[in-house]
Amino acid sequence: IKNISRHTAVRNLIAIQTAQQVAREFSKHKIPLFALKGLALLLGDVYKHSNTRAMNDIDLYTNEQYHKKALKILMSAGWIASKSNTNAHSVTLTRPDVPIKLDLHSRPLWFQLTPKIISNIEKDAEVVSLKKSPIWIMKPEFQLLHALVHGARGGVNDYSSNTSTGAPHLRWIIDAHYIIKNRKLNWKHFLNRVKILEVGIQVKHALELLEREFKIAIPSFVMVELENMPKTRTQ
Repeated sequence: IKNISRHTAVRNLIAIQTAQQVAREFSKHKIPLFALKGLALLLGDVYKHSNTRAMNDIDLYTNEQYHKKALKILMSAGWIASKSNTNAHSVTLTRPDVPIKLDLHSRPLWFQLTPKIISNIEKDAEVVSLKKSPIWIMKPEFQLLHALVHGARGGVNDYSSNTSTGAPHLRWIIDAHYIIKNRKLNWKHFLNRVKILEVGIQVKHALELLEREFKIAIPSFVMVELENMPKTRTQ
């Protein structure tokens, strides 16, 4: 366990240092950069110790209007885009001297969103300084929503599951637990986000799982409002 802990801490340190380099370069070109998933959770102090949350890759997001320019900057710095990557909302990049992949997302969530909603999500973020280079992280309400919709998307078999063996990762459940435990959530704001993004059904079932199987306390009014939230065709 000590060896795993040390390996995770060093790997995460490399990921954060790499994100610092990218943030510095993007800042020079005036490209707003957002951290997602594990990187955002570590930068936002959701996890108090870096060795308790492993990262399989570095998840970064830039708005679609900057995405091509951002990719060009990364590739000129030695990053190579994976030809096998067919993801419409992200590009996976690798570099020979960096032992961790970089996923550059062009959307804050994988499904299509209107420019107005994306702008609203981006405004609801806080800036973190990585050696004087800015990188934005979403507020905890969006981070929780992000973890839940990813979890609901693939059940317990999401967040980089081992597809060769079919073994599921439960990381999204642990992420949700620590967000609820370590960040003061504005549940009304969270519910408003859920309604705007039309993910009420997914979030309701994910939170029910957290309550039922993992004894994670969710305010009762949240579950009531999710139950009464209009079910849309999109869901």
